[in-house]
Amino acid sequence: MKIKEKPEDFYVKEIINLDKKKEGDLFRYFLMKKENISTINAIKIIARKLHISKRKIYFAGEKDKNTISEQYICIRNFNDFREEYNFGNVKLKYVGSYEEPLKISDIDGNYFRIVIRDLNNEEIKRFKDNIEIFNKYYFNYFDEQRFGSRLNNHIVGKYLINRDYENAIRIILIDYNNENNIKAIEARKYLKEHWGDFKNALSLFPNYLDIERGILGYLIREKNYYRALKYIPKRLLKMYIHSYQSYLWNEELSYILKNNNCNSKINNKIQELYICKDNIEKFMDKKLELIGFDMKNKNFHKDILDREGLKIENLYNKDKPSLSLYSTERYILSEVKDVDYKIKNNIVIEFILGKGSFATIYIKHLFS
Repeated sequence: MKIKEKPEDFYVKEIINLDKKKEGDLFRYFLMKKENISTINAIKIIARKLHISKRKIYFAGEKDKNTISEQYICIRNFNDFREEYNFGNVKLKYVGSYEEPLKISDIDGNYFRIVIRDLNNEEIKRFKDNIEIFNKYYFNYFDEQRFGSRLNNHIVGKYLINRDYENAIRIILIDYNNENNIKAIEARKYLKEHWGDFKNALSLFPNYLDIERGILGYLIREKNYYRALKYIPKRLLKMYIHSYQSYLWNEELSYILKNNNCNSKINNKIQELYICKDNIEKFMDKKLELIGFDMKNKNFHKDILDREGLKIENLYNKDKPSLSLYSTERYILSEVKDVDYKIKNNIVIEFILGKGSFATIYIKHLFS
């Protein structure tokens, strides 16, 4: 089976109720349609084409690169605007003006339409069996998108939590796993083999790797890995530590399910993830705490903290509070609504998920 064979095979549209927003002129809201480009890179294109700072552009959630997706953005103090913009694989349509920016809490959910190709008879049978089991709920794991295109965000996050800033920077710069650009691979390989030779490495890194180039430019002047973090956007730094937090949550949930005689697994590149196919309802409305310095049940998390070599005091960063891990709770099961599908040569499936839940994890359940 294959998903995301073509961008049009994976369509997602953000669901936000703009009627809740207070009307005004401070923020201009647009529906952004993008194809085969990440949200971050789409924002860069918009900023460049409109000759504005990226800092003036707000969005609620990130959408995958290899998709066609529609999501809302807003632009602060953008008065001279058009109703529509066409930047090739990024298009904007004006939808209104409001007094406040977009926030992740604005998202009510996401609608998905996914085409699954190249199925054999066994996979079709498995789908038919599993769609009856997971037609309302599935296990709410974080999927691989949470861990970055190179699947290493959680590794960087762990180093940041442990104040090992050199190794955090090292992974950001040299890890070429799942890297697609040949020049980027060569540059990262060179730096891996010649760590510390930042000047020559800078000449090899492609211009589109602007964050890496910013870090290298600073390290040429001063080899201070903590201060080099200022060349990484705050949003990305938080993403690193939240990726590690997500990794830990996945580990704990998988351990719980394995010890509840849940022996089915879903395909995942990063870690072993178990699911139940029987008595799913016993996990209904139950939550699992995400690890953070302010977590309520520290004893419950002791095993994984020990396995990871984590100290609770390291979860709060006094020098840089934005790199602290705060605890929250996440439902073990995610609800899936309005499921509809057709089986011909391919499977076309439509459904709605709440914010923070991963459609690719749901698809993996259906073929587990």
